[in-house]
Amino acid sequence: MKTVSPEVYAEPGWVAPGEDDSPGHSFEHDSKWQVLRKNLRGAIHAIRTHRANRRRVARGDFKLRPLVGSYYVTHRCNLKCQYCTERYPIRDTVDLDTEGAFAVLARMRREMAAIYFTGGEPLVRPDIVHIVREAHRLNFFPIYLGTNGLLLPLRDKALDYVDRLVISLDSMNAESWDDVLNAGSGQARRIYDIIAHYARNQRRRHISIMI
Repeated sequence: MKTVSPEVYAEPGWVAPGEDDSPGHSFEHDSKWQVLRKNLRGAIHAIRTHRANRRRVARGDFKLRPLVGSYYVTHRCNLKCQYCTERYPIRDTVDLDTEGAFAVLARMRREMAAIYFTGGEPLVRPDIVHIVREAHRLNFFPIYLGTNGLLLPLRDKALDYVDRLVISLDSMNAESWDDVLNAGSGQARRIYDIIAHYARNQRRRHISIMI
């Protein structure tokens, strides 16, 4: 079975961010009141967009405004899941550089308020923290981040700017899931541990986890 080089994964025995209580460790995130205001603003925007789209359809105009945009920041991934269609791209693709990604975000923001970062595996990008932070600066809400979870300990800072963390969980049978992941034994249990850590800390990090 073909496997993926192990250096892209979190090291075994990783110390979960924030659990070492080291001096000076802090997170940048909105206060609970800011989160409440953003949730209210997001709900109002979604309701207005839905109503506006219904009016457009009623008059025969099908150029609708999206509620959320999906941004494929890369087609690269650190896994080779057996079912994934991204394993066989129609053509080779090259990631935009950071400034190019910022330009895409600015264009998307003119059309929608919510964004979903996906791939590929978004966290393979070394600049993903900068990209997600730019989305936060542009007042996207909510900001979703879809990931297989393995690189979260290495890109933990990105979660300071994320509202909804979406982690893939395809099976509770670790052996079977390792076969699907196609990345060697032990990866499924590592993802279980990472999910458990961030689930315990989602209130402190002001994020919601979707599995």
